[in-house]
Amino acid sequence: MAFTRPLSLISAVRIQLTTLTSSAPQKAGPNPVTWKPATNTDTSHRQNAFSTSRNNPRVSRVIGKVSTTRMGRTTALMIPSTSPATSAEVSPDRRMPGTTCAATRSASVYTTTRMMNPMARSRVYTLLLAATLLLLTGVAGAAPGVPGVIVDPARTRGPEAAPVTILEWSDFQCPFCREAQPVLARLLAEFPQQVRLVFKDFPLRSHELAMPAALAARCASAQGRFWEYHDLLYVAQPAFARDELVGYARRLGLDVPGFTECLDATRFQEDVMADQREGRAAGVRATPTFFVNGRKIEGALPIEEFRDAVRRALREAGVAPPR
Repeated sequence: MAFTRPLSLISAVRIQLTTLTSSAPQKAGPNPVTWKPATNTDTSHRQNAFSTSRNNPRVSRVIGKVSTTRMGRTTALMIPSTSPATSAEVSPDRRMPGTTCAATRSASVYTTTRMMNPMARSRVYTLLLAATLLLLTGVAGAAPGVPGVIVDPARTRGPEAAPVTILEWSDFQCPFCREAQPVLARLLAEFPQQVRLVFKDFPLRSHELAMPAALAARCASAQGRFWEYHDLLYVAQPAFARDELVGYARRLGLDVPGFTECLDATRFQEDVMADQREGRAAGVRATPTFFVNGRKIEGALPIEEFRDAVRRALREAGVAPPR
């Protein structure tokens, strides 16, 4: 019996999709010549790969048995079944193990893994390169000792090249955060060239006015006055009604209509929530929480605790602490 030359894998998949959408599975012709494995063991998904011609893609594995019919080597990819095959019997109506979904997934794997054109590969390599560059850029702006934390230059105090960075996750309505502000101010005065302070939002759910205050401070930051507004909020705590927040912007000489529009639109809510996510990832569970070059300090502690932490970080960085 003579058989036609097997079709390419694309043609086989097209035939398969046509067969899967028909009302009943089709059977191979009478008495087909069946490919047999070396043994008579289970062949549902563990057969070795077989090769095709130079012009056709290589199939990485075989599901079920492959029969050479008038349509080529396609029987194993064409006819689904609800019961698994247990052997490589020579039977014209033996069906492929698995379900229709499994057959579709198998065909998709065969067609996509071996037939990616050069343009598609080029796009993949370009995306990988862009992702690598973006990662390197993010690392350059990250805080030392705490991975994944982005530093906003508009909300930092101290020199950018300072060997010690203090990350502060704070809540404007938190009384302990307010108590920590004089301590931080003294610390920056004692280490003017060695310490950089980075503010991060962490409004607690129990403080219903903390989120509006954080959004208002972000709107002031958009006009270049974050720290002035930050200090005013802690002085006025907890008077954070909308009209009071707008009044603080007016007192600082900000563009009040622009500030009001920013506040009412909650423009920076996603940025505040991003700070919260970074804090949770770093282990923040309460406010205030600080990280001195990655070393965690919780609560409004005396200045001696912060001073010792800064001196230790300087020694670890190879910098002599000031006397």
